[in-house]
Amino acid sequence: MSNTWGSEDEDGYKLDGYGEQGIDWVRLGSSRWLFNTFVGVAGTVSDQKERYWDNKAGPRAGLKLRWEGPAPGSGWSNMAIGVRAENYQYFGDNQPYDSDTRFVLFLEAAVGGDWKKR
Repeated sequence: MSNTWGSEDEDGYKLDGYGEQGIDWVRLGSSRWLFNTFVGVAGTVSDQKERYWDNKAGPRAGLKLRWEGPAPGSGWSNMAIGVRAENYQYFGDNQPYDSDTRFVLFLEAAVGGDWKKR
């Protein structure tokens, strides 16, 4: 969730989200790198319904090289580099307005685990 102040064109709240399901196909040699393909959905909802560019939803699919490894304190970490195709349907005043298809190069990282002191 985000909020932008001070810009006439961008003021307001937005909620961005995505979900993804992938398959790790093969490990690259004895390394920690995995080849992964995935599909998912993504969307953004704004409190400004007339701004179609802030109100969108659609599918995505792609491939990535994913690295998995340890993190401090018995945690885990992931890093990935890849490409995905997206197709968004934009909505203005709660009506379909336009659509857009694009290809995106991306780099992502995540760290997690149970780091409570026991």
